[in-house]
Amino acid sequence: FEKFPLLKDWKDDQLLVLVKLIRDGAASFSDLAGRVQFVFEPDPDLNSKVGETLKSFASAVPVLEKLLSILENNWKQISFQYDWIKQVAKETGFKGKDVFMPIRLATSGLEHGPDLVGVLTLLGANKVIYRLKNTISYLKSLGVAS
Repeated sequence: FEKFPLLKDWKDDQLLVLVKLIRDGAASFSDLAGRVQFVFEPDPDLNSKVGETLKSFASAVPVLEKLLSILENNWKQISFQYDWIKQVAKETGFKGKDVFMPIRLATSGLEHGPDLVGVLTLLGANKVIYRLKNTISYLKSLGVAS
């Protein structure tokens, strides 16, 4: 853990989830560092391509607000499967990429990457909820409609 001091306090089950998430799609050890960055960065950089991409999704604010309301009230009861994503899609009327991409960008800052359910599970309630709120505020400050 000398090279990754932030991992020293992690439990074995958390490390196992992290390894499972990042190993797929990594061709070399150096690829792993880029795939794990989202866990340790304070927030996705919304003043970068992440923010520009988010603004292009008309679904971003309604999807993120719906997900936030679901997670804030039910984090401990949610079995992190895709049921809650289906609920967001059903209640907002958006589907596929219009649901997944805003959630992925807001929580990890990645357009492509590890399994979304695993990402949210690994990040945990506080970080996910904080990132959702931050992204919603950012988008609204730019006049992106909800």
